Amino acid sequence: MYDAKILKELAMENLLQLIVLGLFLVAFAAIIFEEKIGFEKYKTSMFFGLSAWCLLLIEEHFKGKEAFDKMEHAFHEYILEISMLWLFLICAMTFVAYLDKRKWIEKVVMKTLPAQMSEKKFLFIMGAFTFLFSGVADNLTATLVALSIVLVVMKGAATDTLIRMAVMIVFAANAGGLPLITGDVTTLMIFVAGKIHMVELLRLYVPALITSLVLYVYLARGMNGSITIKKESASINPLDTKIAVIFILSIACILAGHVAFHLPPMLVFLTGLSVMFLVIAHDKIKTKNEVKVLEYVQHVEFDALFFFLGVLLLVGALKEVELLGKLAMLYEVMDPTLATFFIGILSAVVDNIPITAAMLKADLPLDEVGWMLMTYAVGIGGSILVIGSAAGVVAMSKVKELTFGAYLKYTPVVFLVYTLGLGITYIVA
Repeated sequence: MYDAKILKELAMENLLQLIVLGLFLVAFAAIIFEEKIGFEKYKTSMFFGLSAWCLLLIEEHFKGKEAFDKMEHAFHEYILEISMLWLFLICAMTFVAYLDKRKWIEKVVMKTLPAQMSEKKFLFIMGAFTFLFSGVADNLTATLVALSIVLVVMKGAATDTLIRMAVMIVFAANAGGLPLITGDVTTLMIFVAGKIHMVELLRLYVPALITSLVLYVYLARGMNGSITIKKESASINPLDTKIAVIFILSIACILAGHVAFHLPPMLVFLTGLSVMFLVIAHDKIKTKNEVKVLEYVQHVEFDALFFFLGVLLLVGALKEVELLGKLAMLYEVMDPTLATFFIGILSAVVDNIPITAAMLKADLPLDEVGWMLMTYAVGIGGSILVIGSAAGVVAMSKVKELTFGAYLKYTPVVFLVYTLGLGITYIVA
């Protein structure tokens, strides 16, 4: 028989679980329906995530100092983990914001493109550009830049052609960002958690590249038009080129530093950012032209960073009340590969960042191959629906013809390509 004190503690724990779960579900609903309710997802995720931790700490306070100290220590660990993620992303976003606002990327691409080409060739070029660029920047930025170029070059093009271009760019952005920690937040989260090594991640280029090519072949069918590009003599600032080189070298050093010396990626990226500041300062002394580099920091997507903060705190709260362990049950009742397949499909409906965070905190019984499959599933699965990834949402905002229904026409083929890629990942892993 349980005494009254134990029964009371059990009742309080169950109540706390229900409250935290309720906050989590309400936050998810707010994320999914952000356009209808009028609150951006970073605002709601922050509020519910912080509220959950306030409740946890208050509840532990009544249990005594030892219980409170343990929960406070857990909170500090989550904040440290989030802070490292934040600093890494701020470095990447600052470099990209600088190059984007000074039109360096757009100028280089426009100068490189031929003056005359077929629509099929342009589709291939923009898909390849997005695939490669999303690895060094991120899938959201790559989508924005690529679609900006498409809308300039293909002004007045047929609706179906624009939609095909958008579908290709969204998929290529998600696929190209998959193998590098600089390209996809979910990949970065899985890497930082120590579930997979950087060299193994590079193997994901095989399924990412094959699936992108398969989708290209499908989308290129029936595109028989031609494109003429008006070449403009836009000059490229040598300083901007130097910053682009520093950005690329920083990413190379992140990869090399981790493999050779196990240096934290955040540390290496911050060092690269400091070199950027010094080069800009030296240019000011040399040319007397001042570039206020910190002004570009304000263009960093802080709404995305605060969204990550809120989501990760919410998922951490679920773990602390021992609810995330129940997610592992999915892997107990079915084959782990099949379970991961469904997790990827789920990421097309629910944001892949909270799903990834939940999987990481649930202590899933996965080996390195299993985490390779998970990385692919949550990275590419969001492409199945246009609302399933940041790249898709951004594409909808840039291309007015790209609606949920218009993208849905291509969902079956994207689903088949996603399934093919998961099979290829299983083979190469």
